[in-house]
Amino acid sequence: HPYDVQIACSCNIEKILNAFKLLGADDLKDMIEKKETVDVQCEMCGRRYKVENAQVQEIYQNLKGLH
Repeated sequence: HPYDVQIACSCNIEKILNAFKLLGADDLKDMIEKKETVDVQCEMCGRRYKVENAQVQEIYQNLKGLH
């Protein structure tokens, strides 16, 4: 039986931001202090995302609230 197989990446900004939580508070704090926008590229599809400093700060604050 022939099958129509399509491969698609399911990356999105929410998944990228969730991955930042794995970096830990120290790395996030370092990114915040540098006040830079972080460029992230999906290794599967090559799509690029920009993570703004405010987004990193929010993730950091949420992590600190959990500890």
